[in-house]
Amino acid sequence: MVVELRSQNKHANIQENDIEEFLELIWTMREMGEKALDKILTLSEFPQQNTLLTELKDRNLISLADNKIILKSEGEKIAESVVRRHRLPLTELSPGEKAKVVFITSKYPSRLDKLSALGCVPGSTIKLHQKSPSYVIKLGETDLALDKEICKEIFIKKIN
Repeated sequence: MVVELRSQNKHANIQENDIEEFLELIWTMREMGEKALDKILTLSEFPQQNTLLTELKDRNLISLADNKIILKSEGEKIAESVVRRHRLPLTELSPGEKAKVVFITSKYPSRLDKLSALGCVPGSTIKLHQKSPSYVIKLGETDLALDKEICKEIFIKKIN
């Protein structure tokens, strides 16, 4: 399902991309059990947070109550669409493409520890060099060879 943002921006300095990214942040924080407005604003990198919140409320995408931020129906649809577009397993990256690690979902704590020790953590930037016979990624100044099963557990967001 594709959800389009209507161009009804009342605040000219707020970009559609900012709106999508903020809705994605709300969705992601909710997945981690966090709905507190002040906590979400602390993690937000948006310089004009009050203007952005006003725009989202004006568009009926969010509601605010008791220091909680809640996605309304249309906000939920847009956030879900953005999240689906942005989160891909590492196996979906093409050689030469760069990405930022969003999260890692291994059921093996030792695997998470090892990836973390090698610097493969959420927020780190990687570049895929090859997919076969094993996946080779560049992580900082380090090249890592990873099995496909491990790469399926690393979720990324493509970057230019």
